[in-house]
Amino acid sequence: SLGVSSYEFYNLPCGRLDSISLIDINKIIEKEIDSFQPDKVFTHAKNDTNNDHSIIHRSSIIATRPGSRTFVKDVYLYEVLSSTEWNFITSFAPNLFITLSESDIKAKIKSIKFYETEVRSFPYPRSSEGIITLANFRGMQANTKYSEAFILFRSIC
Repeated sequence: SLGVSSYEFYNLPCGRLDSISLIDINKIIEKEIDSFQPDKVFTHAKNDTNNDHSIIHRSSIIATRPGSRTFVKDVYLYEVLSSTEWNFITSFAPNLFITLSESDIKAKIKSIKFYETEVRSFPYPRSSEGIITLANFRGMQANTKYSEAFILFRSIC
């Protein structure tokens, strides 16, 4: 179990979010943010090569713009293995690193296995070895064994 007890599916077409009006996606994200009222929001990086991820990024930024949801103080962008690193022109440039433990890495590996259709053998990034390799690389950048990297997009103190 990943510890998630509450979630909502909206039956949106996988790989085809560009066939839906951006305002409709915005409204879904705004509804969920308003319902949960988080002070931190995490979304995909802008330069992700998956078009659905890019659309969700754009809608999340619109939904959390300053003044619209004052309870949201921080917006973070994350990388997705086999999507973000494949943008060879504009790479993911993190400015925030969170140290991960050995048990965090095991949990990440366990979690990715829920996405059976997305996991392949190494050297594919979405593999157990790919998760460890990225965590080691981000750890080297932060002088830790393992790290997860983010872009702090906006912080309102």
